[in-house]
Amino acid sequence: MAKKKKKKKKKSAPTSPTSIQKKAVSPAPPKEEAPAKTKPNPLKAAKKPKNPAKLISGLLITALLLSTLVFIFAFGADNVQEQINQVPQNYLVIFAILPLVAFVSLALVIAKLVYQLILPFSLPHELTEADNPAVGVCLGGLLLGLGLALVGSLSGIVGSSSDIFLDLKAALYSGSFGFVISLPLLILSAFINDKLILHRFSIIKEVKEDRNLGTAAVCAGSFIATGLILMSSFIGDGEGQSLSDLTLSIISSFFLGQLIFIVGGALFQAATSYDFHHEIEKKDNASAGLVFGSFLVASGSVVSASIAGVSLVGNSDVYTLMSKLSVSATAGLVGMLTLLGMGILTSKLIFSKASFDDEVCQENTAVAFVISSVYLSIGFLTQALLHVKWA
Repeated sequence: MAKKKKKKKKKSAPTSPTSIQKKAVSPAPPKEEAPAKTKPNPLKAAKKPKNPAKLISGLLITALLLSTLVFIFAFGADNVQEQINQVPQNYLVIFAILPLVAFVSLALVIAKLVYQLILPFSLPHELTEADNPAVGVCLGGLLLGLGLALVGSLSGIVGSSSDIFLDLKAALYSGSFGFVISLPLLILSAFINDKLILHRFSIIKEVKEDRNLGTAAVCAGSFIATGLILMSSFIGDGEGQSLSDLTLSIISSFFLGQLIFIVGGALFQAATSYDFHHEIEKKDNASAGLVFGSFLVASGSVVSASIAGVSLVGNSDVYTLMSKLSVSATAGLVGMLTLLGMGILTSKLIFSKASFDDEVCQENTAVAFVISSVYLSIGFLTQALLHVKWA
C-alpha cells in the first residue's frame, strides 16, 4: 500500500501583541435609539419668554398717560384756580413735567420712523439683525440733536405764570412747533454734510456697507452741533415775535451755522497734517472721525452762543436782518478760529513728546478721546464767554 504523504503544516510566525491589536475588530457602535415622539403641548408652545424692557417701558408710558389724564381732569375743572392756590407752585411744575416728558418720548419715536422712511436701507435690519454700529451712532446723533432742539422750544414756559395748565398747553404748542421745524432741518443738515463737508465719498455707502465708525462719528457730531444751534435759536430773544418771524429766525440761524461748519471743515483740514477725508474713507479711521466730529460739536456750541446773544429778528426790514446775521457770523467765525487754534496748541502741550496727528493716523483711540475732550472744553468755555459778551 502506498503510504499517504502527510502534508506538512506551515509554521506561522509568532504573533506579537501589537499585531493582535491591529487584527482586533473594533466593536460596532451601538445603534442610537430614535427619540420617542411626543405630542407638542399647545399651551407651552404659545408661551413666549417675557421681555422685561418692554414691560417696563409699557408701564412707564401707561403711568405718563394716566398722569396726563389726571392732570387734565383735575385742573381743567371749574375750580381750577382754587385748586392751584392750594398746591405749592413747585409741586405743580414737577407734576406738569410728566406730560412733557411723554411728548418728547413720542417725538423721538416719530423721528426714528421718519428717518427710517428716507433711508435707502432698512433701519431695523441694520440695527437689530446686522448689528451695524455705524448706523446706531448716526441715529443716536439725530435723536440727541432733536432732543436739544426740543429743550430749547420747551424751556422757560412751564412755571412762567400762575396758571400752570395754560403754561402746559403753551409748552405743548411750542414743542410741537419745534418738532415740526427742527426735524426737517436736522435731516437737511445730513444732506449738507454729505455734499459739502464729507464731499469726497458717499456717507450712506460708508455707513451701510463699510460700517464706518469714523463717518458715523462725523454725522453724529453734525447732528448734535445743529441741535445746539436750534436750541439756542429757540431760547434767544424770541419773546414777542410772531410765528413767521420766529420761523425766519430759526431758519436763518440754521443756514448760518451750516455755513460756518463748511468753513470750519476746510480750516480743520488745512490745520492738520493728515487728510481726514482719506483717513475716514480709505482707512475707516474711527479716531479721525471722532476728533473731527467733536470739533463740529464744539463749533456748534460757539455758533449757538453767537446766535443767542444777538436777536436775529427784531425788525421786519431785510437790512436789519442781514446786519444782525453778519454780526453773528463774525462772532461765530472768530470763536471757531479761537477754538481751532487753542485746541491744537493745547493738544501739542499735552502730547509734547509725540505728534498727536501721527497718533490719530495710527488709529490711536486714546489720543483721539483726549483731543476731543480738549475741543469740547474750549468750545463750551468760548460759548460761556460769548454769552457774557453779548448780554
